[in-house]
Amino acid sequence: LASGTGLAMLGLLFGAVFVGVIGVSSLFRGGDAVQRRLAMDVTGDPGSASRARRGALERSSRWNDMLKVLEGQIAPMREDQRSLLRRKLMQAGYFDPNAGRTYFAIRILLAVALPIVYLVVGPFLFPGMAIERTVFSAVAAAAVGLYGPTFFVNLQISDRQRQVRESFPDALDMLVVCVEAGLGFDAAFNRV
Repeated sequence: LASGTGLAMLGLLFGAVFVGVIGVSSLFRGGDAVQRRLAMDVTGDPGSASRARRGALERSSRWNDMLKVLEGQIAPMREDQRSLLRRKLMQAGYFDPNAGRTYFAIRILLAVALPIVYLVVGPFLFPGMAIERTVFSAVAAAAVGLYGPTFFVNLQISDRQRQVRESFPDALDMLVVCVEAGLGFDAAFNRV
């Protein structure tokens, strides 16, 4: 019976982490502005695009208001620190003006949620564990939640730098071909 309960709790933990990861990834997936403009031009229906844009702006506005309150209370930063964080997030590919707020919200959420999940699920997974080890493990889960997003952003930065380094020669060759074919530099740059 204890192993069945442990498996059930492990399944619930997996489901909660899976839903959390999907939610976090959807927060960062703002989409490329060029792709959104191209999609609007292809459909040719500016009305549907404006309705969708209005709905997205309303959701974004509520989210940003909540994040402003959270940021002001928990993570006050100097302007130079904000600028450094903004630059790191842009290097990682997150160009949304509110990416810094979202980053802090995710760090705080994970730093609070991971220890709580461990304290709820841990006794079922590891029965008989000493209280000192349980507390230490909860503190370690909080540290992972706090520093995990920083590690993830650093991985994104290095991956994006590698992608740019590898694709730059091809993009430059394509730019030369487009200009030689008769396109102006601006048109060739947009094409590439």
